[in-house]
Amino acid sequence: MDLRFLRTETMIKEKFIEQLLVMPFHDMTVTKLAKISMIDRTTFYTHYSSTFELASALIADYLAPFKSAFEQGEKQRHLQSSFDSYSFFSDELVDYLLDNKQTIQLLREISLGKMSFDPQLRQLFVDIYSKIFNRKQSDFVIYLVVSLAMSNVDFILNEGRLPKREELQDGIDLMSAAINK
Repeated sequence: MDLRFLRTETMIKEKFIEQLLVMPFHDMTVTKLAKISMIDRTTFYTHYSSTFELASALIADYLAPFKSAFEQGEKQRHLQSSFDSYSFFSDELVDYLLDNKQTIQLLREISLGKMSFDPQLRQLFVDIYSKIFNRKQSDFVIYLVVSLAMSNVDFILNEGRLPKREELQDGIDLMSAAINK
């Protein structure tokens, strides 16, 4: 691929993220983005057909490390008899989430239906945890574990750390007590 093409594409993505800091996605237009990127609309359309396609590309870029970590975790799980999905999540993704916190939070706010950040991340969790636990994707246990994983993402982004195992256990104990009343 042409280096100029790659530089322009990178610049468009960077300017898009910068604009998300000052305006909501639904107010962003190709004309505005081209202007702040110092390119013409034709150049923008050489790279993306719309701001929706650009947003989708960025979401895919920022979900790629999750996919990669899950694939590595899947390989580890097959090689080790005792795979710990909780520490895997911690080791592989906390630093990534914290390093990219602002951008990920901005991308999570873009509403693209099933193509939005959170629904795609949720589906990645469903895929991996249904394999790990050997359960159907529609099993309630998978819904619970995926909700916990999404809660971990929220907690990491908001609190700057993964919840401790003790905090997790305390939460599970409280829920169990509430259910058993």
